[in-house]
Amino acid sequence: MSKAREPTVSTETPTPASSWKDHPLRVAAASAAVTASVLIALFGTWILPTQTASLKNQIDALSAAGAKDTNSAKQIADLKAQAADLERKLSAAQLPNLFFVGDPYPAGLGRVRVGDPISRVAAVYPDSAITKYEGYWTVEDQHAVFNHIAYYFDEKRRDNSITAIMFHVAYPTSSVKLQDKLVASLGAPKEWHGGNFSWATRDKVTVFKSVNAYFVLMREGRVPGDWPKE
Repeated sequence: MSKAREPTVSTETPTPASSWKDHPLRVAAASAAVTASVLIALFGTWILPTQTASLKNQIDALSAAGAKDTNSAKQIADLKAQAADLERKLSAAQLPNLFFVGDPYPAGLGRVRVGDPISRVAAVYPDSAITKYEGYWTVEDQHAVFNHIAYYFDEKRRDNSITAIMFHVAYPTSSVKLQDKLVASLGAPKEWHGGNFSWATRDKVTVFKSVNAYFVLMREGRVPGDWPKE
């Protein structure tokens, strides 16, 4: 790591342009903008998804208990109304901020990552959203844009670790230009034959995209079975 440079002090009288650049009001405004961006990101990627999942788990638990009395039915109705309101807010927060710079996971969907045990999916998402198949689990309707996610895992490993994740774009939002969003987050891709693209990332996973409907994350060194050869 390079040594930090000592600050220099100028004895020259600043011009109006340069003095505005360093004006306390401008510095404060810039700081406020950064803080607001961080809060918006936190709101859409952690706070709202966590609250939404918690409400859905409560609804599932009450429904599974088979409660039929008036108070329980009203409680379930109230929870469903709260969950619907949170999902509307979540959609509004996620659509403009689909990815963060350098992060291959969509905003709000980074709590389960390649390399995690498959049990992590059940810890993050409500049971009602999960369908379990041999070798992979799917999660439905937990994101405004990527409404279908498939988590593939290695059944031969003791921890059943996730080896790949496929994110499908929801049909109502299929106008989302996935290629542009990935380039803005990860930079220029490696281009393969047939309009296929890949990105190496600092997370030690590789992003693969061939069509606008979905993209795949895989452990570094792996490629999809149908991926073209160089």
